[in-house]
Amino acid sequence: FFTNQLSTVMATGVGLVEGLEDIEAQTKKAGMRRVIGGLRRDIESGQSLSAAMAGHPKAFNDLYVNIVKAGEATGNMDRALADLAIQLEWQEDVNGRIKEAMTYPILVMVMLTALMVVLVGFTIPRFITVYERLNAQLVLPLPTRMVMAASLFVRFRSRQQHTFAEKVLSAMRLGFGGHVEPPKK
Repeated sequence: FFTNQLSTVMATGVGLVEGLEDIEAQTKKAGMRRVIGGLRRDIESGQSLSAAMAGHPKAFNDLYVNIVKAGEATGNMDRALADLAIQLEWQEDVNGRIKEAMTYPILVMVMLTALMVVLVGFTIPRFITVYERLNAQLVLPLPTRMVMAASLFVRFRSRQQHTFAEKVLSAMRLGFGGHVEPPKK
């Protein structure tokens, strides 16, 4: 917004101070309005536009200031600002696309994490008790035993009263087909 308007001001030949006053009046964001007012005051006190912008590093990065400085040196400020506006719009578009592209994988990871917490914390432990009640001699397939062992390991690990060795032994017993009972308190 600001760069496009400043480019238009420079192209039309309106005085820089007067143009900055107009842009300041049209700017809705209070922070940017303060920056533009500061630029106007610095220019009124005799600074160049690039020097005034350099005094506001949060609003104008080094690239921005140097392009303005090059425009001042060549006398093609309107062209330099128009090119800068195109560059800034492109950067904003790329940043938006990156954020858009990252939203889905992050959402998938959050949902998978929530699913794992529910499975390991609630669902699998209930299946373990069901299998133990049905038939203690039942030998489940290895992948099932491994998932159940991992669930027990994670659940036991979260409880402070159990030692690490008890957790590992319980997980190993379940993983190798043995009947698992939680460690005695």
